[in-house]
Amino acid sequence: MKFKLSDLWKSRPRPGVQTHEPHAVEAREERPASESAAREVSDGRTPDARPSKGREVKAKPDVDLAALLKIKLPPLPNAALRIADLTRDSNASASTIADAIGYDPFLAARILRAANSSLYTRERHVTALTTAVNVLGARALYQLVISYAASSLFEKPSSRSHLERELWKHSVFVGLAARVISLEMSRHGSEEAFLCGLLHDIGKALMIRQNHELYAPLAEITEEKELLEKEQEVYGFTHPQVSALVVNQWGLAPEISDAILNHHEPDEAIHSILITRSLNIANKLANAAGYGLCQESSETLAADESVFLLGLTEERLREIRERAEEGMSEMMSILSR
Repeated sequence: MKFKLSDLWKSRPRPGVQTHEPHAVEAREERPASESAAREVSDGRTPDARPSKGREVKAKPDVDLAALLKIKLPPLPNAALRIADLTRDSNASASTIADAIGYDPFLAARILRAANSSLYTRERHVTALTTAVNVLGARALYQLVISYAASSLFEKPSSRSHLERELWKHSVFVGLAARVISLEMSRHGSEEAFLCGLLHDIGKALMIRQNHELYAPLAEITEEKELLEKEQEVYGFTHPQVSALVVNQWGLAPEISDAILNHHEPDEAIHSILITRSLNIANKLANAAGYGLCQESSETLAADESVFLLGLTEERLREIRERAEEGMSEMMSILSR
């Protein structure tokens, strides 16, 4: 039985978490079927099979998307949810937020590390959580708390497979690159762009954890379009769809789920078009830089539609890539568990 994506939106949200309506996904389901199997939302029909040359096509397994999310998707910790809510409360003081962070020593250590990082602040020595809260600001704190909590999906470094380690590096790079691009375009939305980048392939991580052997042959595919078609063929859904469902289940903003759902097809975005375009470029830039499972040439990237629309030159793309690469080690340290 094929699972309808729309069914999941009707599932009961976790207590204390307000689940946003998935406008982007619902709108996609109302559109006519597109040429690509990767763009079809599972509605009980099976897309035409498109076997890849030289690759063995396995029979479609009985993969239930709802069961996959229920079993493999850990809820965000209550402490993280409380802190995230406080960062969005204009009446919450810095000391109140700092006290809440202090209950989680590991998170507190990473918040202090971020407050002393050139990725977030100018040179200064921050040792108190209250100061760190003031230095980082609400948006950055929210992004850091959700990112730290979400990193649990990738498990500890020692327990990750090679495939998961590469996916984690790719996700961090995309987050950093999307953040840089967003800062170039506007002073608003850079932290949301980072969060989108970090979570854009979280669906792929779930699919790998659900059945590593099943996904391993797909990980050998180096073309994004072919990968999406193969996921649709093998699973009946694609990793952007799963990723969008994850962030919706966690109660994150619809702008984030919309950007993640459409990061391969930015023309389809409904909310936050700039972030979606930034995410689209950052994903391709990561692949071109060797941080990814797929490949992208610098020449193809320079001629990309999103690059043209955002007015990015080849020199700017190189600078964005360099800044993302410079921040990799530091950001992975901040988010490590």
